Amino acid sequence: MRWITALVASACMLGLAPAVAPASIQAYNEPAYTKTAANNAFFWHWVAVNGTDESANTNYTYYLCFFTYRDNVTVESSNGTTGGPGSSNCTGSVRSGPSPSSGDFGGTPFTTNTVLDDGHTYQMCASAFYRWPYLPWKLDAANIGNCAATTIDRTKPAIGVWVDGTADYTNNPVLQIQIDYQDATSPPWQGTGGVASNWVCVNRGGTCTPGGSPAEPCSHAANPSSRTTSFTCTSDVTAQPDGDWNVCAMSADSAVPDNPSGTNQFAQATSNNANISTPLCGHVVLDRVAPVVTASASKTTVGVGELVTFNAGATDATSGVGNAYDWDFGDNTAHGSGTAPTHTYTQAGTYVAKASTSDGAGNAGQGTVTITVTAPPPGGTTPGGTTTTPGGGTPGGSTPGGGTPEGSTPGGSTPGATTTTTPPPTTASGGATVTAAPSAATVSQQAGGGGTQRTRAGGLSVVAPKRLTLTKTRTKLPMVLTVDTAGTVEVSLLRGAKIAAKGSVKIARAGTLGFSLKLPKRPKAGAYTLKLVFRPKSGRAATKTLGVTFVKPKATRSAALPLRGIPLARVR
Repeated sequence: MRWITALVASACMLGLAPAVAPASIQAYNEPAYTKTAANNAFFWHWVAVNGTDESANTNYTYYLCFFTYRDNVTVESSNGTTGGPGSSNCTGSVRSGPSPSSGDFGGTPFTTNTVLDDGHTYQMCASAFYRWPYLPWKLDAANIGNCAATTIDRTKPAIGVWVDGTADYTNNPVLQIQIDYQDATSPPWQGTGGVASNWVCVNRGGTCTPGGSPAEPCSHAANPSSRTTSFTCTSDVTAQPDGDWNVCAMSADSAVPDNPSGTNQFAQATSNNANISTPLCGHVVLDRVAPVVTASASKTTVGVGELVTFNAGATDATSGVGNAYDWDFGDNTAHGSGTAPTHTYTQAGTYVAKASTSDGAGNAGQGTVTITVTAPPPGGTTPGGTTTTPGGGTPGGSTPGGGTPEGSTPGGSTPGATTTTTPPPTTASGGATVTAAPSAATVSQQAGGGGTQRTRAGGLSVVAPKRLTLTKTRTKLPMVLTVDTAGTVEVSLLRGAKIAAKGSVKIARAGTLGFSLKLPKRPKAGAYTLKLVFRPKSGRAATKTLGVTFVKPKATRSAALPLRGIPLARVR
């Protein structure tokens, strides 16, 4: 046991002692968590009792003995009543006469060079003894609150920083910031009002370095006493330009530096002196500009019942567009989809067909084309209004060989115009299931709400989830397939180099359909790769890959002043 020089002086002179009984020894408070490079100092205040020897003479001997515990297990003990002053883990007498009658004493466990174990709790308890006839030493029975404890924490916390969750793009200039906190030993720093300390900076076009004062709006922990928690706040960049917005942060834990030379163990209790995480950044691209959508048709003047092939295209300089289009043909019939749907009009008139799509940030764009439909000549016949899918059907309502056209009514035409929403004939195999094509929003919802992504492999366009949340009832990975021509689509789900699931579908002709891949039993969270191969009936095969993250459901999903006066506000 190493003793720190005793602060032997009158309590009134020092003004350091806690409130005590007329005769007692009390421990000074220790922080719950202590940041120390090696050992840790504990302090006590004592108020002496005068002893008496066998001859009834006053004896001023008064000494202290100490026990040390590590995680509630005794690692040092004393034998004050047996050995007297100076015995194992006991001081000599802290007084030699009537004065001083009180003072402070400090000590550390073990030896001078001992390094206390990180992550473990140490407690020191003091007892006082004085001379008593025939015993020969008597325990000071007025000992109250003579133990102090602290947990050693030298490790800095780890954080994650997210802007608008896992989205790559957003059209909302009020950026949603989340800071995830994790520490092996202590919870985040809690200052006045329970505010933890996070330093945050916000910058467009590149990362920034947190500094200055902690950002109060971003310093309210969801669960302040937990070693794993999170913080949420916002940054409003409405008045700023679009671009790649970066949010960088660092966090402080609760560890207070040790004060080995004084009784005030909270002398350096500021978040700047705690263990501070390595700065980390998150980002999102702000894009408030809608895509430019173009719509065209194979003919802009047609007769009633004549087949029209439409075509859609779009460009977006920032967040890009896919091949998911919604078509309103302007005649109050069912909507179509895809880049090249077909349609027939059953009534003469002028119609405005609208193609709508969204970019990666969710900005909606629309293109239009005007179609003039003329009435049939008097005494002529009207072609039947048949459902025609890309690559299939015969204008005029008949099927070669005398069959009934898909989507038509046997013996006559179908009233009203029809669209390409019915999937083409298919044959699925492996872990594949085919349905009518869902929307991109439905695909995201079926996967747990993580958003979607798009890619193209030759004549194949694919809409797939970015993220899939694992639940007991979620057994399939949904997506949308659009093919420009007949062929076979092969889908493999890879975990590293290992195939976790696979399936395929043979598609008879061009069109759009829903496709679900059966997941393996008890899939694990982590990063997966979707391998997509399209083998057209004629021509070369094409291959693309997409990354999909499998996540577990959430149990409930530091600090520079904002850059350029950008306000940070707490999410309430």
